[in-house]
Amino acid sequence: MYVKSHLKRCLKRMMRSAESGGVEGSFADIIYMPVLIALLLFGLVMAMVGFWRVGASYATQRGAQAGAVEPSNGSTVQTSSWQGWTNTNGAPGNYVVDPQIRSSHASMNTQVTFEYMGLGPWQFSIGAQSRSRSERFYPGSPMCTSSGCDD
Repeated sequence: MYVKSHLKRCLKRMMRSAESGGVEGSFADIIYMPVLIALLLFGLVMAMVGFWRVGASYATQRGAQAGAVEPSNGSTVQTSSWQGWTNTNGAPGNYVVDPQIRSSHASMNTQVTFEYMGLGPWQFSIGAQSRSRSERFYPGSPMCTSSGCDD
């Protein structure tokens, strides 16, 4: 009976201490520090996913722009930009020159998996698309469709 009443008093004292904002000593170390560390790690995971998404946008845009000037070079530029950004081998994207509408398209789609504190693997999709008008001179009038002119 004594243990039960002592436990109740300790819990009441801890709750009163937490409600008043005073969390000193072992209570702060046991309860709040693991929560803060978990939030910090979660923020780092989100920042890393954002870093990879910015890298995918950068690589596709750079590949499309380089390919608009030199079509045979677009895929190489996209791949090397992705490899330089992420320090990995190979780019999970593709590069296409479309002479019908006088432009080049670059896209990328991949997945990143993080294992976060025993909660299982989290899948994040990383993708980007970019289109750039070809920077060459073409004979004749501009290419126009019902949605407007592309030149």
